Amino acid sequence: MRLLPAILAFAFAAQAEPLPVRGIHLAAPRPDEMDLALRFITEALPKEGVNTLVLEINYRYRYTTRPEIVDEPALAPEDLARLAEACRKANVRLVPMINLLGHQSWAKTTFGLLRSHPEFDETPGKYPDN
Repeated sequence: MRLLPAILAFAFAAQAEPLPVRGIHLAAPRPDEMDLALRFITEALPKEGVNTLVLEINYRYRYTTRPEIVDEPALAPEDLARLAEACRKANVRLVPMINLLGHQSWAKTTFGLLRSHPEFDETPGKYPDN
């Protein structure tokens, strides 16, 4: 994560006027990275003028209504509450993101939804009917 502030500084240096939305898209932290992520949100993002964080959570959350789709290591509700509070304090809009059906696998990795519900798999040519 040390490289990211330098990348942000370089990317935004070319802008003469601040953009109304200065966002960044990141994968959600692992539970053991929470302290670093909170510090990054509260210190680095405001310093660089970032006002929007798209946080890609996907299935790395402890869903209570569909626990079968959880990908480990998963964030607990308390973790997301801490991330949301850090964003509020830093005046950063938090946009949670989850990949939908078109992005449920990658190469040889199948994520929580298709692992638990293979009937949703729409891979072209995988099944005779598609």
